Amino acid sequence: MRLVTTLLALPAALLVCELAVRFGLVGPAPRPRVECKLFEPMRSPERGLEHAPHGVRTTYLRAGRCSPERAVVQRLNGQRLRGAEVPVPKPAGTLRIACVGDSHTFGDGVEEGHTWPALLENGLRLRHPDRHIEVLNCGVNNYDTPREALWIEHHVLSLEPDWIVLGYFVNDVGDRTVGLTPEVHHFVTRLCHPRRGGAMAWLRSRSALVDAVAETAFRWRHLPDYGVALTERYREGDEGWRVTREVLERLQRALAARGVDFGVALYPMMAEGPGLATGAPGLVSTVPYAAVGGFLEKARIPYLNPEAPFLGRDLVSLRIAPGDVHAGAEAHGIFAAAVADWMDRDWFPALAREVTAEPESVGSASRGPG
Repeated sequence: MRLVTTLLALPAALLVCELAVRFGLVGPAPRPRVECKLFEPMRSPERGLEHAPHGVRTTYLRAGRCSPERAVVQRLNGQRLRGAEVPVPKPAGTLRIACVGDSHTFGDGVEEGHTWPALLENGLRLRHPDRHIEVLNCGVNNYDTPREALWIEHHVLSLEPDWIVLGYFVNDVGDRTVGLTPEVHHFVTRLCHPRRGGAMAWLRSRSALVDAVAETAFRWRHLPDYGVALTERYREGDEGWRVTREVLERLQRALAARGVDFGVALYPMMAEGPGLATGAPGLVSTVPYAAVGGFLEKARIPYLNPEAPFLGRDLVSLRIAPGDVHAGAEAHGIFAAAVADWMDRDWFPALAREVTAEPESVGSASRGPG
């Protein structure tokens, strides 16, 4: 009887765990589910996909495995941007700021009005009630720096911005389609990857318990692997990093020639990682952004690295979902406030000097910190 009881205990325990996960009593929250009708193909291969007018993306978020889904709808206007359309030509006296970037600027999974460009507009209007300020959300999901530069050239400049802020994310270096090399992957990451096929995919599709354990193990190991891979991408000899630097320098020159001010805001990654010193706290983006900041300083491109307000925070709570590193509304608010402080410190004083300058000196005035 003891032997029979012992042999039955394990399957009985597994059955209880399976039911507990299946009915949502335990287990990780599921990843967001997405329905996307945002894009249309472009004729130019290097540009890939582009936002379509009036495109829609719906992100379904759940707090737990059996919690009800919450739908977050992200809509584009006729100008392929989030938010209200703006008049072109630009009305006299309007200060227009275009925020360009990837899904962290677009606001993947974030309600309308809670993205950092929308919050930046609200903040700047409160700080400068005497000015008519417009902030455009020109973010495009899945874009990297070369594609963002093409987007600026072929579309954003036609909206007549005075300033362009590039919301740089840590995976924007070079071609983001380059994946992690096999030697970077931990065996747990390889075994539990959501896109892994074979026996693991079969087991995950049939057992909620196996799926929950595999998902938990993947989240535990994937971000450290990802951080190592990203850090490798910012080494001096990496081709993608070389291309990214060339694109940023070329973009700065092109915008300066058109009288458009340019700056780069580094969006922190909502995941813990190694800092600049052994044992120091940091984010996955800390070490890569040290390389980016060093380059931007050398190239005399104005930039902001607002990492400090995020250190020591519960980063998981700042995401749209535990299994997704996209920033939620609170993180967008922290970032928007930092960008507004940056602009007040470095851009608006120079703009005020330009406005009050004598007519003969206006043409030679330098706007912005660059």
